[in-house]
Amino acid sequence: MRRLARKLLGLGGLGVGTAVTWRDSSVYLLAIQECRAVQGTLRRLSPSGDFGQPMISPCGTRVAYWGTVNAGDTPRVWMSRVEGAAGPTCVSRGEGIQGHPFWHPDGRRLVHFASKARAWNPRKQFSLDRPPSNLWWLDVNTGQSSRLTYGPFIDERPAVAPDGQSVVFVSNRSGRLNLWRVNLDGTGLEQLTHGMGPDYRPCISHDGRLLAYFSADADGSHQIRLRRLATGENVGCDWTRRFAWSHGPFWYPNDRFLLMHALERGMPAPALWRVDLVTDDVPRVETPGLSSASHGTVDNAETCLVCDSRASVSVAAVQLAG
Repeated sequence: MRRLARKLLGLGGLGVGTAVTWRDSSVYLLAIQECRAVQGTLRRLSPSGDFGQPMISPCGTRVAYWGTVNAGDTPRVWMSRVEGAAGPTCVSRGEGIQGHPFWHPDGRRLVHFASKARAWNPRKQFSLDRPPSNLWWLDVNTGQSSRLTYGPFIDERPAVAPDGQSVVFVSNRSGRLNLWRVNLDGTGLEQLTHGMGPDYRPCISHDGRLLAYFSADADGSHQIRLRRLATGENVGCDWTRRFAWSHGPFWYPNDRFLLMHALERGMPAPALWRVDLVTDDVPRVETPGLSSASHGTVDNAETCLVCDSRASVSVAAVQLAG
């Protein structure tokens, strides 16, 4: 993964809209060994613009994310290859927003949301006062797409089950933002959570037993939740108390560790953290070259970590993809 450092292109972030300030953020990749990022392997994958919320494919060869090249453009789904000379590519089409990509285990298909709205306002992402959106499948090899959900609802933040047979997603079908599940062919729609919400960013453990997501705590802050899928029973997450908020859960392949980004109380910027569900230890995942990190995911072989960053970046530490 090591390459000669070249000039760092402009930075970007996620979230576009006439009332939204342009936020610097880019998508980065780091090599990892034994759950630790390797010094000197930081690479920027996204083009210059406003990009974030990446997900690496299970096989570790491709990274999907979403955003825009120019302020005011409509967000789209993009893809970068981990190796090779090919640069970032916009892989989704249409007139409205496409975002929140999540890989199917086959590493060929993505599920994402699509809306006729042309701007994304992150300040309203938990609001019900937004245009409808539905979920779509996208074959990144052929460009073919097919619709998964229908109706005048807000369907977003999809997560494919590790067995590839169903998708968990956020929807306002209950009148609140709760979690729902649907089969790959659109059948078997069922509601999984019934709280006041918002319930957001679901992810299913590799053994299919646990659902991780974040929701509002008693004090109004967003914190990680764990729930047994078979029974709906909640699992204690006392380790969240050290954080002002915790978001973006993503399972390591062994299901013992949970990767998240969170703001530790008293700290100025969010970072990545690895939760050990056996010991409740929550060490910080260092990201050399980045002063903040969010939305981390790892491949099944645990050789690559991808994340986004909206804070200052050490230019000398960054290598460009390709």
